[in-house]
Amino acid sequence: MNKTTVGVVAALVVLGAAGWYTLRNNTQGGAEVEFRYAPVSKGELFRSTSGTGNLVPLTRVTVRSKAGGTVVRLAVEEGSVVNRGDLIALIDPRDTRTLVEQAQADLTGAEARVRSAEITASRTVQDVEQSVRDARIRLDQAKIRLKNAQEAAKAEPMTYGAQLENARASVRAAEEAMKQLKEVDLPQRRRDAETALERTRTQYETSQAAHERAKQLYELGYVSKADLDRAASDEQSSRSSFLVAQQRMSTLESELEIALRTQQTRVDQAKSSLRQTEAGEIRLGQSQRDVQDAQKAVEQAEIALKTAEINRANVQLRRADLQSAQSSAVRSRVSAQNAQQQLEETTVSAPRAGVVTQKYLEEGTIVPPATSAFAEGAQIVEIADTSKMFVEVNVDESDISSVKIGMPVRIAVEAYGQRRWRGVVRKIFPSAVNQNGVTNIRVRVEVVSEEAGSGRGGGRPGMGGGAPGGAPGGAPGGAPSAGAAGGPGAAGAGRASGSATSRQADRGGRPEGAAQGQAQGQGQGQGQRPQGQGGPGAGQGSGRRRPSAEGTSAPDQPATGRPGAGATGTPRTGGMPGGNRAGGGAGAAGANAPRSTAMADQVLKPGMSATCEFIQIEIKDVLLVPQQAVQREGGKTYVRVKSSDPMKPERREVKLGELGNDGYQVLEGLKEGEEVVIAEINLQQLRERQARIEQQQQGGGFTAGAGGQGPQRR
Repeated sequence: MNKTTVGVVAALVVLGAAGWYTLRNNTQGGAEVEFRYAPVSKGELFRSTSGTGNLVPLTRVTVRSKAGGTVVRLAVEEGSVVNRGDLIALIDPRDTRTLVEQAQADLTGAEARVRSAEITASRTVQDVEQSVRDARIRLDQAKIRLKNAQEAAKAEPMTYGAQLENARASVRAAEEAMKQLKEVDLPQRRRDAETALERTRTQYETSQAAHERAKQLYELGYVSKADLDRAASDEQSSRSSFLVAQQRMSTLESELEIALRTQQTRVDQAKSSLRQTEAGEIRLGQSQRDVQDAQKAVEQAEIALKTAEINRANVQLRRADLQSAQSSAVRSRVSAQNAQQQLEETTVSAPRAGVVTQKYLEEGTIVPPATSAFAEGAQIVEIADTSKMFVEVNVDESDISSVKIGMPVRIAVEAYGQRRWRGVVRKIFPSAVNQNGVTNIRVRVEVVSEEAGSGRGGGRPGMGGGAPGGAPGGAPGGAPSAGAAGGPGAAGAGRASGSATSRQADRGGRPEGAAQGQAQGQGQGQGQRPQGQGGPGAGQGSGRRRPSAEGTSAPDQPATGRPGAGATGTPRTGGMPGGNRAGGGAGAAGANAPRSTAMADQVLKPGMSATCEFIQIEIKDVLLVPQQAVQREGGKTYVRVKSSDPMKPERREVKLGELGNDGYQVLEGLKEGEEVVIAEINLQQLRERQARIEQQQQGGGFTAGAGGQGPQRR
């Protein structure tokens, strides 16, 4: 049987008991209408919106192993406190060390290939550039030879004619010189030689005779010694000239023969030059062939230059080979670095300070390596930084508009029902999440401090057991209130905050228990959250954190049930903190005083369930009136105040202020201690409903047994 059915059955049983008790009293007094009153009292105006969620740490880090191997040591346990750099685990490094050595060997080979490629590329560049330069030089030389050949071919006909005329003139001049030599020069030279011989002979004979006479005269004393010497010298001189003339005469023919042969040689040379010049006519066609050969040489040089330039592509190939080798070296270097990193990762250290919240493996476990950037590696432990704790709360989309950054929050942790913490809204997530047809927005609340004395209040925030001031219900005849006894219409049939059934009630549907407990008169309240108590006619609980009225508890009916429950034991989750409610959620005065967070750091654990109340209004020491007592008509606001005759309440206009979880702030029209009507019970309808309940019980509509089990839903 689910919680909804149990709540509905409990509400029906309580409703039946309260109806029977009220019907009995009414039969004795003869009244058909009964009023339920609640006092106007001073208290704290508190309005909030609630949501449930879980505690989360400041950060949560999963420590993984990039290296593979056997975990030989695990240095932490769950709950261990670690600092940044502390040892977490040791992994057997042997396999990883082998990978490092292989990667280093691959890197050495790749670097050697890079050096070889660099040398090859450098030599190729030098060879190709030199080939291009040589080809250009050869092309320039070929062009020069071509130009010279063309100029020579153009000038050669004119040069040949002049050379031929010069050669013929040389032959003619040589022949004329030969003729002149034979006919003139040779005879003349003979005559000159003969004449010179005769003249010198005569002179010699004359000087010889003069010398003899000089000797005779000197001996006779007619001439001086000087005259004698001069005569001797003249004789000697003339004798030398005669001898020369004789010698010349004896060699004249030989000289003449030589001169004749020399001139003949000149004639022959001139004729030979003429023949050579005449033979040069044959070379006129060779000049054109030289031009053609020079043109071919230019073409070949141009082809060689193009080939050399084309060979520059080899430079690009060598550079591509170099880039490929460098890329391979980079990959090898990265692989070596990764292998070295994996070797270092065999010692797993804490990336940051925190508490080990989860351990994923034990010593001896074999973990695989993270072989790529997409492989995360094996999980070892999880470390959470609990220096700050947060609650991630799911807030209904209809309530999120009232939640603001920096808003104060009251936090109740399920594990510590009587303790409360204060918090602050730090973040409202930008997107909503739809689950099971319910749309929520995540809100992150930072836990700031624990409320001092929060553990002495006896309940969660808003889970008080009594009405403000603990006033009696005011039932005629001093009967205990229906709220204390769990009478008809008790709002305990409402769902807890945030439940799907509660939201369904707000959107037009109603929980079954609330439908069973709805009163049929002017006292039908519009309570917007589960009520811990309340007489017949109290509003149906919707489970939402909207403001609603409080029921009442009779003084002789103390709060019972688990901590934080109302008089009927039905939990409440939205009341104002502490103060004037007996057994209320916050409890004693000074509930808002901060406490050290050291205890929170010890007791608050990640993952714990928590309920957060987002405090919209919190005003102390104001006059409050239950929401169920307020009526509006014609633009005016009224309440019905208890008069001297409890069966005839007085209608009074009031001026109200803010609406809180426990009622309205009274500005004018009421005084503290006055009692107002919060419910009007039609006893006839109550009797009819009681009869229907009895018929259902007799017809098997309820399951027998203790514990107030509800109707069996079909």
